[in-house]
Amino acid sequence: MIDFHSEKLKRLYFFGFLLSAFFIYFTAPIFERIGGASIFMSSSFIFILVFSLLSLGNNKKVVLSAFLISIPVLITTVSFLIFGENYLPRALPLASGAAFFLYVICLNLTQIFNRKKVNLNIILDAIYVYLLIGIFWGFLYNILDSLVPGSFAVHNGLIDPINKFIYFSMVTLTTLGYGDITPVTHFAQSLSTLEAMTGQVYMTVLVGYLVGERLYQKRVEDENFFN
Repeated sequence: MIDFHSEKLKRLYFFGFLLSAFFIYFTAPIFERIGGASIFMSSSFIFILVFSLLSLGNNKKVVLSAFLISIPVLITTVSFLIFGENYLPRALPLASGAAFFLYVICLNLTQIFNRKKVNLNIILDAIYVYLLIGIFWGFLYNILDSLVPGSFAVHNGLIDPINKFIYFSMVTLTTLGYGDITPVTHFAQSLSTLEAMTGQVYMTVLVGYLVGERLYQKRVEDENFFN
């Protein structure tokens, strides 16, 4: 019987997620120029949802809860992929997506801090959560823009609404800040500032934690070796 949550399969889920995220982060802007961005974005996003669900472990209640939260955004993504239309109010799938990714982020962070040994899977989980934070904040920006149109100013016509918020989110999370998209309203500016701070705190705290755990683990291994 196949253990769908073995360490090896977890790595496979991560690389599947990473490949899907690659299409959203890097490939979609290219396809905006030649067409087909919507199809690639929708397909990649479905895979991201699936791999995120698979990463949650063996707890059926946790997986079921995450799946139920993701239903509106999943329905919207599939319907857009097949029929080219969204049949649900825009706010519902956006709220569903934001809640789903926040839920997955919290669960994976809990798994990271509860693990007693730092290994490759811990490092992959940390990278995975960092990318999820970028997607989660992209949903928040999308929600804000749907509630308060004009919250963000796009300074050129090359960025399609399909992926502009995820793009802006990753630029903000890494504190890169090209300036081609800027928050205009006070709430948008506050949200952007909060994401930038989240990115910095995440890297500082988590990297410090992993390094500290690894050094302690190495010291214990050395003591056991000489004893």
